[in-house]
Amino acid sequence: MKQRLLSLLTLLTAILLTSCAGVHITKTDIASGRANPKYIYIRPFSIKYASFKADKFYRPGEQAIRKSLAPLEFAGALQEELSKIAPAMVIKNDEMGTTGWLVEGEFECVKANPPSKIVAHVRVIELGDSSVEETSKDSEKSTRSSHGRIIYEFDIAGGNKANLWGSTYDAGLSYAPPFDFRNAAERIMIQLSVDPFRYGYRSSPTINH
Repeated sequence: MKQRLLSLLTLLTAILLTSCAGVHITKTDIASGRANPKYIYIRPFSIKYASFKADKFYRPGEQAIRKSLAPLEFAGALQEELSKIAPAMVIKNDEMGTTGWLVEGEFECVKANPPSKIVAHVRVIELGDSSVEETSKDSEKSTRSSHGRIIYEFDIAGGNKANLWGSTYDAGLSYAPPFDFRNAAERIMIQLSVDPFRYGYRSSPTINH
């Protein structure tokens, strides 16, 4: 009997671990190799044309409010994560930094109902940069914005698989956007970091021969 219970527990643990949440890069349009910005500015992502579904938790009128707040909620999570790379701040739509990177984008889908889903397009702009030489006019046009040069552009997507218990990274059957926003922000930070997990860090200068 104990052996059966142990086997069942092992199976449930495996299911839980394989049903975890995650956000991944699904497509990269521009990857410049730029790193170590002096400052990072975050403009709340546009959600105007995005699909937003949370009818399990909010009524239609309430969903409109949650949708309107989603860009600020995600911007806050993104600020905390990108602060691990450089000083980061959230700016308004009519504000602009002068030095460093600007991170902006658009949501395509935010689905809070389990299983949840988040899809967004991300742009990273090097403010005022004109030092990168392009090899063609078409390439030049594709990597310029009104504020500088687009140095990274990619799509992210993910969500949770609605496992029953949830976890630190997974909302389970509860309201998912705060978890998905944090997972997405962390994924963006990881992709833009040279050594996000500090694998190259050494606490001692000693070299082993």
